[in-house]
Amino acid sequence: VKRPRFLKRLLRSLTHKRAVLLTGSRRVGKTTLLYQVIAELLSRKIDPHCIFYALMDHPQLQSASILDLVTKFRAHFDLKRRTKIYLFLDEIQYSPNWEQEVKALLDVENVKIFLSGSASSQLILKSHYLTGRLEKIDIFPLDFREFLFFKKVKIQETEHYRFGHYLDEFLKTGGYPEYVLKKDISYFTDLINGILFKDIVDFYKLKNPQALMDLVLL
Repeated sequence: VKRPRFLKRLLRSLTHKRAVLLTGSRRVGKTTLLYQVIAELLSRKIDPHCIFYALMDHPQLQSASILDLVTKFRAHFDLKRRTKIYLFLDEIQYSPNWEQEVKALLDVENVKIFLSGSASSQLILKSHYLTGRLEKIDIFPLDFREFLFFKKVKIQETEHYRFGHYLDEFLKTGGYPEYVLKKDISYFTDLINGILFKDIVDFYKLKNPQALMDLVLL
């Protein structure tokens, strides 16, 4: 399901050279938005060989140089330096020197770069290296209007009395897109574990993760 308020802004960014950084909680829809931008590029007849997507938290990529990946990508498809490529680097916080490498790419390559990351505080601290070269877009959970859209609910002006029912449901369900669509309660277990152990415990090297779990339960 598309989220026009964010997708339109991402597509507008194709007109400038700055990198685009999507930040927000896990499972809020950042990766889906990247896929939708890729789909739009393909619909505009952009050569698929000029589009590169990488999930940077993959074990084989966490220590990989972004510059090396781009060089190997160009070599694999025999792309000249002047050929524009589109890079989509998901979970960029797992690449240790991403901000310096992205700056170098923007300076020397014909490239459009989209980044996403869940550890927002760490990303924001590092993004000052890209001042003037970065557009940051915060992706939030669904608002009430989007919630109704995802539920395929249309309320006529004369049916305002229906809003109360769906507002109660929205307040109970929340705005995480996948849960709104599937209502699988295990979704939140995976979400909480991802936030706690990947974004906090692993990233900040906490020595006592049980204390964090106890705090969450409280």
